[in-house]
Amino acid sequence: MICNYRMAITLFCFVFGLGTVNTQAQDISLVGEIHLPKASTLAWHPEGVFLAAGTPDGIYIYDSDLWLIHFLPQPSQEMKELDWSPNGLYLAAYGTNDVLPFNPDEPFQTNTEVWDVAEENVIHHFDENEFYISDMVWTSDGRIVNASWDGLVYIWDVFSPEMEVLQTGDFLGDSDWRGQVTSMDWLDKAGMIVSLSANGNFLWLPSEETSIKLPIPNTTVVWLLRWNPMGDHILLGTALYSVEDEVIHPLVNCTGASYWDPTGRFAAGFSPAPESDSAELILCDPYQDNLLAKRVVGDWLPTTNNDRVIRTDPIAWHPDGNLIATTTQDGYIRIWDISGIIENWAINLEGEK
Repeated sequence: MICNYRMAITLFCFVFGLGTVNTQAQDISLVGEIHLPKASTLAWHPEGVFLAAGTPDGIYIYDSDLWLIHFLPQPSQEMKELDWSPNGLYLAAYGTNDVLPFNPDEPFQTNTEVWDVAEENVIHHFDENEFYISDMVWTSDGRIVNASWDGLVYIWDVFSPEMEVLQTGDFLGDSDWRGQVTSMDWLDKAGMIVSLSANGNFLWLPSEETSIKLPIPNTTVVWLLRWNPMGDHILLGTALYSVEDEVIHPLVNCTGASYWDPTGRFAAGFSPAPESDSAELILCDPYQDNLLAKRVVGDWLPTTNNDRVIRTDPIAWHPDGNLIATTTQDGYIRIWDISGIIENWAINLEGEK
């Protein structure tokens, strides 16, 4: 094991460079570790060459060997979300000065900035709304989509003042109605999906400027919904929805697996370990509701339950699909190799044919 120290900020040890994975393992194997207290959200660079971690101080960016190479100062009470631009040059970061925004009468003070990472400069500051931003996504053409508790969805261009604002009433056919957007995801080829508190879940088709209410029961609020990369299924945390068949499949073994891998074949998530305060990383095949592997990965991070009110993104898939980064309350970011599990799954699948 090799240990290094950099900038008197973070001590880390790594077993081997992240360009190599353990192809013999058939479990979740620890291959790297960074000590970074209060890290709440993670994001891999589109090419996997950097890992960004958000903290109340700002954003720490590490290279593929986990050397700290950039620090972007963006103070907040808690960093909620990080998103790299499709070209990998810019990083959008959303922080909040109110970790639990339960009182709608209080100003929320959001803090969204877009960074030129190489230059370590802010190129855009977004302050159009003062309410909780439930989701933030880059589109393939370089725009950013923000969904907010103020009942609006903002689509804005980082390099121009142009902005499109969608009112949540548009989804319901009532332009005067406005309600919280509790979750949102955007896929260029499929459209935008939004969850409007207890009023239902909608697919918005930007090219047609129309919406379709999805036949997903809205008996409970959906705090986290995500497209798979193919645009034919949506993960809801406790269920998988098939867009083509318009069928919702409840998840039992895969409950909490809310983060798709880059291929859209697997999903990962956190669940509380039985009779402990620890977090288990679970790896699933959501299409079969099949739990492939699980492992205790650290102390439980309260913001990782499926409650979108206090959710961050504590799990990040590497673009090659063989590594997963996690951050937990014990102050460690850990890198996990799951390549052996996927290979074993593929072998078993081939044997069943």
